Amino acid sequence: MVAWTAFYRDLAGSCMAGWREGCDMPTLGSMIKTAQLRVYVPEAELTPVEPIVDLGMIASMVEPWGMVDTAEPPMRTLEWDGRLLSCPRNLEFRVLEAVVGLSVVFDRSALIPAEVAEWARGVLVGALRSGRPVRSHILTSPWHVPMRWFVAFSPDEKVIEQSSGDMGIVYRTPVAEALVRIEEAADILEQTMNPSPVAAEVSGLGDWLDSFASPDAVLELDYSSVGGLFGDADLVLDDSVEEVALSLRALAEGDAPEAFARYGRVVSRWEPAFSLSYLN
Repeated sequence: MVAWTAFYRDLAGSCMAGWREGCDMPTLGSMIKTAQLRVYVPEAELTPVEPIVDLGMIASMVEPWGMVDTAEPPMRTLEWDGRLLSCPRNLEFRVLEAVVGLSVVFDRSALIPAEVAEWARGVLVGALRSGRPVRSHILTSPWHVPMRWFVAFSPDEKVIEQSSGDMGIVYRTPVAEALVRIEEAADILEQTMNPSPVAAEVSGLGDWLDSFASPDAVLELDYSSVGGLFGDADLVLDDSVEEVALSLRALAEGDAPEAFARYGRVVSRWEPAFSLSYLN
């Protein structure tokens, strides 16, 4: 249950991305800063997805709440080792998953009416039972990068990019390599901190990635938008991926104080941004 709660929390980020401070009902023009985890695969391997609900209904859900940025392109592309890879937006699935995710994370909250959450859950379950490919290529987190996302990458995969004059951070790695790192991290956490809800959350991330069977799949962590919360120098020097990796290594070697000290530095760095998730 812990792993699925974390998974839904990431999916719910697509819905939370419409909130801004002091605004009860957000508008599409006030999308907040988000980090995204995306999976790219060769376009030839994408399974055509038929609509499972009326797209007009989805639009009516998106527009009042600002759940997903409607300016986002329907398909992102990435050139990797001479190949063109694609990451579909799958708007209707992401909105439905966001609705279900918010109902899980904020149980019994008036934020999502129970009948709406049950309807969205029923549509998704029905699609699964019908054999339709129901899968999100994108996970979204408002204002911050979840610590477990850093586990999938290596420090040398960091890329500093400029977009509209702003500096941002992107990591990219083959999904196969990300899965190895995630499995190793989950094993370390299970062996040293059992029972560990963190291990379950890391394993849940691996389960999501494992559903992309393509050997050419690439995982991308993009926190260019969230990077705007930090100064350029802080972004250049950001070593969150390395600190998390060294924390796990220290755990594996039995050096708990070192492990917690390194993990604590990453949490402290992101804590101000993380707190904004609850203020918006």
